[in-house]
Amino acid sequence: MTLRIEALGHASFIVRTDQATVLFDPLLFGLHHEGLYDLYPPRTLDIGQLPPIDALVVSHGHPDHLDPDSLAAFPRHLPIFAVDDPLVIGSLQGLGFEQILVVETFVPIQIGDLTIVPTPAASGAHEHGFVLHDETTTVWHMVDTVPEPQGIASVLQRYPSIDALIAPWQPLLDVALSAGDAIAFPDEAYGRLLANIAQIEPKVLVLGACGFRAVGSASFTNHLIFPVTRARFLHDIAEVVPALARATLVLESGDAWTVDAGTEAVERGRLLYCRCDRDAYDWQTLAFRPFELGFPVQERRGHGFTRAECHAAIDLFFTKTLVEAIAAQQRFFSWHHKWQVIRQYEIAFHGHERSFWTFDFRSDAVIVTNEPCPLACAHTLMSASLLIGLVAGTISWDYAVLSAELRRYDRTYLAHPSGLRRPPPGLLFDPLIAVLATRDATEYFMARQIERVLVDWNAAEPKSLDTSTIVADVFANVGEHREPRPESWGRPWEGTI
Repeated sequence: MTLRIEALGHASFIVRTDQATVLFDPLLFGLHHEGLYDLYPPRTLDIGQLPPIDALVVSHGHPDHLDPDSLAAFPRHLPIFAVDDPLVIGSLQGLGFEQILVVETFVPIQIGDLTIVPTPAASGAHEHGFVLHDETTTVWHMVDTVPEPQGIASVLQRYPSIDALIAPWQPLLDVALSAGDAIAFPDEAYGRLLANIAQIEPKVLVLGACGFRAVGSASFTNHLIFPVTRARFLHDIAEVVPALARATLVLESGDAWTVDAGTEAVERGRLLYCRCDRDAYDWQTLAFRPFELGFPVQERRGHGFTRAECHAAIDLFFTKTLVEAIAAQQRFFSWHHKWQVIRQYEIAFHGHERSFWTFDFRSDAVIVTNEPCPLACAHTLMSASLLIGLVAGTISWDYAVLSAELRRYDRTYLAHPSGLRRPPPGLLFDPLIAVLATRDATEYFMARQIERVLVDWNAAEPKSLDTSTIVADVFANVGEHREPRPESWGRPWEGTI
């Protein structure tokens, strides 16, 4: 017996056996939600080359699963199995489908040699997942459902061994954005997704759905509604279920997974009717940046802060000064190691250029790289001139915080089969605080201010200190005036608001 799953993108899958071909949640034209979203990575689908379909399945009434334009492309005599939802049933009737079959939880559907068993969703949700079963293979396609533990247990009682699980993995924040809720990492929702997979313990895990991005006027939301990168999810699931570290699949449009006589195979880009531009995928397009909110940090203090002018000095600060400060006070940063912190520093230069320094605390000694990291859970963003001013003592930490030129976000956690574990508040402070927000730093800033005031009062033409005139030697000499006193390390937040 052969069971084959062909990915059309996002939540659309064709399931084939020797005697059946069933299409789940057809989304044939990419754009959906009235043009707000498009499939990502980009996909080309030749509808005329689709294999003959024996039946359609509509799991629920969300626009990326119930798409009228896509459904209208199929013959109206085709059997269509749908959730018991008046919106879904009425829409299918309006399109003219003649065989609309309402499904019920755990009531089997037989199509040729393929058995489809609807599975429960969370309480009150009008949707289903589906167990797909032939004589040799059991696949659980959860679609968007996030069932309660007891619902999962009821499925496992009937099907104790799940050969493949197509599971949701991205806890979207689209509704939170619209509701005006805080755009914060969804610990509970994401932890539940991981815990569900751990409870099921499939032999193979396939990332389900979430193959899209916002486009047009909605494109700014891409950095607000996708809190987890693919790479981070793959990392987390390997921590939660180690057996899945080498058994988790990302099926792009045009890929297929086949089980034939107990032998599994993955085919990349082999479908004749569907092609994916996988080279166009860039994780940073959907990277979670809740500190932006449509107002990105920009370098606004002039041409003196281009990457060409400042990069070498800033690199010296991150790779030498900050690394040495961390090494000198290991007891304060041992918690960073225990919590496996990866903090990414992003510096905005004049001309909209950006550079990154990523501090990885997972090893005994911190490792610094110059690339953005999809695993990073902590992020610090600031302009080049702000960092230079903080180091030089011409700008205070209070100003940096109040001006919103300094933006930080930390969602560090450890993934666990029961969910997410978060560190106690205040335990994993930004290493910049330990260098630039101490009492010594505040005293040095005040000394510079007093010097400026005295000069101004005694000068015929008062002048303010201009940070742009001191870029060249600030970082090389930072250690001479910014050596923190030992007692200040115990209060790294001292001098801050």
